[in-house]
Amino acid sequence: MDEIGSRVFWDKVSGKVVFVTPESAGDVAETSVEDDVAFYPQLCDYDNDKIGVIQLEYQQHKQEFEQAVSYWVNSTTQTLEFKHQEEDE
Repeated sequence: MDEIGSRVFWDKVSGKVVFVTPESAGDVAETSVEDDVAFYPQLCDYDNDKIGVIQLEYQQHKQEFEQAVSYWVNSTTQTLEFKHQEEDE
């Protein structure tokens, strides 16, 4: 069974996550970043050189996504960061 992780598309200036593609398992084929940009309406208005992409492993950060109240990409380190309810502002 093939397993394909999500892709996180984010604004390179603000770090805001623009869209997260769904992960897939089973008889699936991996798409290219260009395919995703053309397919998902949430990405069509973005200039390709202004958004970054992080490819996740299948179910990587699954629990963090479920429990976080927000998440973003640190534009310096280009890594995902999560905020949880119990964290102080």
